[in-house]
Amino acid sequence: MNNKSNIIIKISSFLMLVMLLCIGMQFQVKAAEKASFPKKSYTMYEGNVQHVPVSYKGYDDYCNSWDILFYGEYVKSSKPSVLMVNEVGDFIAVATGKATVSFCDAEGNVLAKTTVTVKSGKCTISKDKVTIYEGESEVLRLKSSKHKAVSYEYSVIDAETMKGCYNALDVFVDEAGKYTFSAKKPGKYYVDFALMTAEGKRFSKRGVINVKPCGLEKYNYAVAKDDTIELEFLNAKFDSVSVNYWYDSNGNWISYEDDEHLMPIIIDEDSCSITGFAKGETHLWLSYKTPLDKLVQKELVVYTTTPEYTPFDGYLWSGESFMLNITNASRYSEYDITVSNDKIAEAVVTDDGITIIPKKTGKCKLYITVDGVEFEDTINVLNTSVPNQTVILREGESYQCDISVPEDIKVKYSSSNEKVAKVSKTGLIVAKGLGNTIITIKLLDREFAFLLTVGTDMGIKAAEYAMDKVGKASYSQEKRMQEGYYDCSSLCWRSYASAGVYLGDSKSYAPSSADLGKSLKDKGCVIATDGDFDIMNVLPGDLIFSSRGNNGRYLNIDHVAIYSGSELVTLSADDYWFYEMYGIEIPENGLDGYTLSGTMVHAGSGGGGVYLGGYPSFGVTKLIARPSLKY
Repeated sequence: MNNKSNIIIKISSFLMLVMLLCIGMQFQVKAAEKASFPKKSYTMYEGNVQHVPVSYKGYDDYCNSWDILFYGEYVKSSKPSVLMVNEVGDFIAVATGKATVSFCDAEGNVLAKTTVTVKSGKCTISKDKVTIYEGESEVLRLKSSKHKAVSYEYSVIDAETMKGCYNALDVFVDEAGKYTFSAKKPGKYYVDFALMTAEGKRFSKRGVINVKPCGLEKYNYAVAKDDTIELEFLNAKFDSVSVNYWYDSNGNWISYEDDEHLMPIIIDEDSCSITGFAKGETHLWLSYKTPLDKLVQKELVVYTTTPEYTPFDGYLWSGESFMLNITNASRYSEYDITVSNDKIAEAVVTDDGITIIPKKTGKCKLYITVDGVEFEDTINVLNTSVPNQTVILREGESYQCDISVPEDIKVKYSSSNEKVAKVSKTGLIVAKGLGNTIITIKLLDREFAFLLTVGTDMGIKAAEYAMDKVGKASYSQEKRMQEGYYDCSSLCWRSYASAGVYLGDSKSYAPSSADLGKSLKDKGCVIATDGDFDIMNVLPGDLIFSSRGNNGRYLNIDHVAIYSGSELVTLSADDYWFYEMYGIEIPENGLDGYTLSGTMVHAGSGGGGVYLGGYPSFGVTKLIARPSLKY
């Protein structure tokens, strides 16, 4: 056989192998995740309910064939108005028509389909569409010449959300298929009137119920003492009002009125108005007539308030929020508020009351109305732009605190460690040496503090590189030097390589964590040999080596993480109580009510890639190294 024939045979064999591999791969992909319904199509009748399981084979062997439980998420109907699918896999025929039911994977890809045709259930109701007013009632009958009913059912669906809604209509059905329902809530609703046969079959007919608003917009009012509110009715006519009982200002329950027990309100039925007389809570029975002249009675509660406002005393601080001190109001009180200059302060009305959000130094007027009672106040704002996170500097760099205050107000600055940084009377901070210091600012009756860290250029750059990879990279020892993949030691090595520093005397490949630890020890970069190291002395870029047990390597090291920085934490009264209760000493790094919390960047399978952890957070610390000492 000549060389040409050999080449042809080899090429043919190679192509055949590639083809087989492709077929195998295609088969594996198709077999990896697939689903099917028992039938390609179904025929149902209005009101029928049928459980349709899905045969599913997923990526894991344990789910070779099972009924999907999360139907609401994975199994969907193309026309819920024709066919609905509930959370346990029941197909519910709603109205005549055709719908496609799809089974999708978590990404929304369709794995299986079936078609459902819904035919008439041979049921009729006396009216397909009904419009009534809130508080009115209607009677409908469900009949069928084909199906003999043994019982009757119903379901109410909000037409806007297509979800069950049973607080909108009160429905009563008797044994003869007579449905009596009362409208409770305005809106448009679908009602499926259904009958059950002796064979267990369900047949239904859908009706549309439109409920229009009628009566008062609300049934809880707040009125200030000596103020008056008028009741305004919508699609209704006032009939009468009577007092049921009330609570006086001391919370005493009272059901009668005399010289000693005066009612908190005065009612004028002619003008349909209520005037506040004294603080209290009055429960009334209100009667009105609907457009169909039906008499409706509902409870009306009126809260008589005596609002009081306590003005702000002193300055408000920008960057914080302050709740107005309003007392003797109710949870149904109506608030209105404006400020003369919304660039200085902003007012926000919530269910809890009124919040003032100061913005910048200055003064503005505050105008408040509570249940018709007006108040006025002047707001003085001081801009205290204190950093809400750690400020990181290199040696020799500076940072200016931005505190804008009037000239007659003194600001005092201090540094807990002037060897690390000094701060001037004007708030200029100059970094002097490596370490952490707490910068404290005292202003009138307030004290603000933030952490200032002075680190090395290479350490800060390495820590920034590692932080940038959090949540963006995967863990892999095999691909540890490839883009997008890291293990613990390659993350630390590559972080420093980004700053032009190659640890372990290798410019092409990261050593293991144990080898990296030994190399830094031999180089003279170790600043601590155990975990008992004051966090005030740990800096961005420091490497923390740890061990979870014996492994025969240097100091049994099996992990390394890079320190990203510290945060200032305020010690609360609960913290001190906790330390005292359990006999725990306050952390050594605690200073004037503050302590530090550290963060490390890890690469590991447990964290799913590159992730953050507290300091220390992995095994027993063996070494803490600072490469900038010798590199």
